[in-house]
Amino acid sequence: MRPFAALAVVAIVAGFAAADGLVPPPKGKKFVSASYEVLLGKDVKGYVFVTAATTGGRPGSQRTTYGKVELDEKKAAAMPSPSGRFGTTTLIAVPEDAAKEYKTDQELFDALKDKKVKGVQSVRMLKQETVDEKVKGDKVTWTHTVTGIDDKGIKTTVSGDGYEEPKKEEKKLALAEPGYLVGGLAAALAVTFGGLWLVRRRK
Repeated sequence: MRPFAALAVVAIVAGFAAADGLVPPPKGKKFVSASYEVLLGKDVKGYVFVTAATTGGRPGSQRTTYGKVELDEKKAAAMPSPSGRFGTTTLIAVPEDAAKEYKTDQELFDALKDKKVKGVQSVRMLKQETVDEKVKGDKVTWTHTVTGIDDKGIKTTVSGDGYEEPKKEEKKLALAEPGYLVGGLAAALAVTFGGLWLVRRRK
């Protein structure tokens, strides 16, 4: 096997190893299954809330299910938990005036899927999170309290076992999270096609 072809194979294997969750967590950390619940701050009004639960899996195999959720100040609402360790749940805030433009919930969901609804904001919650290895068990429940919504997004405070406020300089994406996987696979494919192109040039 020629060098560039071998490099391409290694890149492909590495990409899919990450996608299958074979990459270990950072030192002193562990991966846990996370579930979520949401409380609404008393000053947050004028929005309809929708959840978008996306199953984990390789790019192209994911499925997203939409649903409305009622939020209030006293009782936390449980968020749907998608299948697959790399699933995500997105809480979407839709301005009430924008939501009224759609006759049915399904019409609203379709418009959200097609990114046609104006003024929406969202916050994403990952099915798999990274916590300190001292946290007991392999599951955690975190509570998001919506404190405000503006043109920069949904502001929340988060509490629960193992939750740590991310440092400003840290990127949210960890090695085994969906965005990293897409990037890793894309990089692997880029190396593959680049390697094949160079191999052909050398023939």
